Amino acid sequence: MHMSEGSGLCTVTLSPAAGGLDRSGVNADLPPPPDPQGSYVPAVVAGGLVHSAGMTPRRDGRLTMHGIVGLDVPPDAAAQAAGLAAANALASVAAAAGGLDRIARAVRMTVYVACADDFDALSAVADGASAELARHLAPPRSRPGRRSACGGCRAARRWRSS
Repeated sequence: MHMSEGSGLCTVTLSPAAGGLDRSGVNADLPPPPDPQGSYVPAVVAGGLVHSAGMTPRRDGRLTMHGIVGLDVPPDAAAQAAGLAAANALASVAAAAGGLDRIARAVRMTVYVACADDFDALSAVADGASAELARHLAPPRSRPGRRSACGGCRAARRWRSS
């Protein structure tokens, strides 16, 4: 991973039938699910859950941002990129689930952030991903039961300089 706001990983539960969930006040416009950047599938359905692969802030197959948050990427730009990664994850789980209306609830979200050693506003970056879930899923469906924001990503620094 060599961009500033790493992967958005999302796990959601499935509704028993499509169309039965309250969609009032929800923006259903999602980007198309991104093409895999390697040998994996973007999302997998297992045991009533849909798990996304790690997603990056890509639009039309291209990374929208490179850099290290707290060094050359400001936190607000990182939050926007985390939102795009989350939208890509949500688009992938919606496609695997058979539609956005099949998603009963966001269960877990993890946001990886390539950041400076002294950067401590990880939650502010992850809030960009949470806001994107809220745009597409009506509360309380949009509030993950578990959210993690992980910083560091030393490998990103090595790749960035080469």
